[in-house]
Amino acid sequence: MRAALAALVAGSTLALATGPAGAAFPGENGKIAFSTFQSVGANSQIYTIEPDGTGETNVSGAGFDSSPAWSPDGTRIAFDSFRDFDFEIYVMDADGSNQTRLTTSPGTDAEAAWSPDGTQIAFRSERDGNSEIYVMDADGSNQTRITDDPARDARPSWSPDGTQIAFQSDRDGDFEIYVMAPDGSGVTALTDDPGTDANPAWSPDGTQLVFNSDRDGDHDIYVMAADGSGVTPLTDDPAADSNPAWSPDGTQIAFTSNRDANNEIYVMDADGSNQTRLTDDPGSDSNADWQPLPVATGPGVDVEPVVAGDGSRGQVRGTITCAAGSLFLIELELTQGPAAARGRARGTCTGSPQAFAVGFATSGDGFEAGPAEACITARTGDPGSRTVTGSASTCETVEVSTAR
Repeated sequence: MRAALAALVAGSTLALATGPAGAAFPGENGKIAFSTFQSVGANSQIYTIEPDGTGETNVSGAGFDSSPAWSPDGTRIAFDSFRDFDFEIYVMDADGSNQTRLTTSPGTDAEAAWSPDGTQIAFRSERDGNSEIYVMDADGSNQTRITDDPARDARPSWSPDGTQIAFQSDRDGDFEIYVMAPDGSGVTALTDDPGTDANPAWSPDGTQLVFNSDRDGDHDIYVMAADGSGVTPLTDDPAADSNPAWSPDGTQIAFTSNRDANNEIYVMDADGSNQTRLTDDPGSDSNADWQPLPVATGPGVDVEPVVAGDGSRGQVRGTITCAAGSLFLIELELTQGPAAARGRARGTCTGSPQAFAVGFATSGDGFEAGPAEACITARTGDPGSRTVTGSASTCETVEVSTAR
């Protein structure tokens, strides 16, 4: 216990970790983005919706936009658009603002997939005459082809640990699921079936891949281990189920289905149970991706020496890491026998580890040198809506020292 506490106090961190494309990045479950033709004959647009089906909102505008992919920190959406009469990759903020074009090529650029650290985007491009996988920096620079095969390579999905990219390819005669390193090396087939296996998406913990396949006659959702073993069907419907995307907490999967006459977004538990329709539009809804929200994890605290000789006031210090621009609130409760004190601190996240200090004072019994219990709750919030986007709490035994 003491060794663990010593390590905690010496290097205390209150980390708000974010995790992934295909909603593979771990975190709390945010909104679901999807492509929609809201009515027959309308342009495709990007909408977001709450996981309970409420709050359906157009975020991309009136352009011909599709295939949304949330950034690992949940603040941006990459998507492809035909607004300039050629499919290119764009990026926008979560609310649809700051729309920026990232690619400019004569061929189709589509199907963006973020790297887990948010610094790169994989995508499909036909700029060299056939469908290949490319990687670029998140600002659109350094666009590099990483596959080079006469077949069609498409639908990249970056593993949560950043070491692999899953994709679909018909290089062996029909579409199968493959993985490769981010530089294109080590291409390995995970499936080998006469049917079509397509649209792979990593689970948030990186141990599984979900995909759609018509190996049993119609398109259903399947899951398999990351090495291709243990292929298991999750849906079994005569309609077409496709384009699966994990929830950031790994408990649910969103997917597209036309089982109710037109394409709608459905969600189910990760084992295939509780299949529920989420959207109900006269047009076609597809290509869902789940927003990962920052989750506060591993909080630790370091108690500053109590400055008053009678132990009546002092300070608790630590560090917090959270998405740049978010607001944070730290709340402290420190107890030691009959002595108790509360305090709070707030600020704006920088995106890097930053120090915080919570002052406290007690009007009753003072603190003495020795062990005490420090309970800290950290919350982050959106500065515009003031809604909570992440939270964590911990109670740890810490060592109090007094200054006389």
